[in-house]
Amino acid sequence: TLSELPVDILNRLPADVLSPLSVDILSQLLPQVLGKLPTHVIGTLPGSVLAEVPPKRNSLGMSFKIVPGGSFTMSSGTAELQNGTLVLGSERHKVIVSTFEAGVHEVTQEQFESVIKMNPSHFRFDNNPVDSVTQADAIEFCKMLSRLPEERAAGYIYDLPTRPQWEYACLAGATTSYSFGDDPTDLGLYEWFEENSGESSHAVGRKRPNAWGLYDMQGNVSEWCKDTEIDPTGNYKGKHPIYTGGNWDSHAVNCRATERQASAYYPYNANYNMNHFGFRVVRRAIDTGKQR
Repeated sequence: TLSELPVDILNRLPADVLSPLSVDILSQLLPQVLGKLPTHVIGTLPGSVLAEVPPKRNSLGMSFKIVPGGSFTMSSGTAELQNGTLVLGSERHKVIVSTFEAGVHEVTQEQFESVIKMNPSHFRFDNNPVDSVTQADAIEFCKMLSRLPEERAAGYIYDLPTRPQWEYACLAGATTSYSFGDDPTDLGLYEWFEENSGESSHAVGRKRPNAWGLYDMQGNVSEWCKDTEIDPTGNYKGKHPIYTGGNWDSHAVNCRATERQASAYYPYNANYNMNHFGFRVVRRAIDTGKQR
């Protein structure tokens, strides 16, 4: 049978033939072979194997890693005002997350401009994350990227991550404050934040990635999520976009994976932009037969 073939033979077979094999057998194959399998198959692999699978790339050259489905305990949706800012609470609850593809990097200025045809950033460098964008700007980027002929042909839809998707991908299986542990001493190895940024964002991917191969999750720029939050204190009306993760101006404690805030404090709400804010995207296939 197919499962009894030597691994070196299996590595030469096409993806559609390999897909039905068990996780145990697939885990023995070369990473570059695994990278050709459909997303729903790759997502079943153990995290240690998945981390070695090369990223997939879209028509803009944006890289995506497959985040395996699973469950984790995340912070709650409760909130309180702290020094005038609406901070979402730290109570914990279990969340189940389905397999998805996450951007390896925050969206760069070059990528943003290639789709939106303008660059609003304060720190003007092509490979730095785009900054000074609103949640609405980020959503528009996702819509326009999804409409590109190459992406439509490939069968992909782009979006902002939900808050559970973001925290799950950020921690990459860890149960600590940071993806690498609870001690912020090593934060500078992974992130740009107040102590090492020189008061500026930096080119994406220059620090260490987390265990699932994602960069700058807890620093460089804070990232807009798809979610909105209603202020339970009643001080601010309506729903307010949520941003999460630390940035180049954040203290280490504000770079924790559970750190998320809503824009209710700011006078422009959904239209609020600032050079601390950027985003990364996730994507899903609307036709698995078309996946690259």
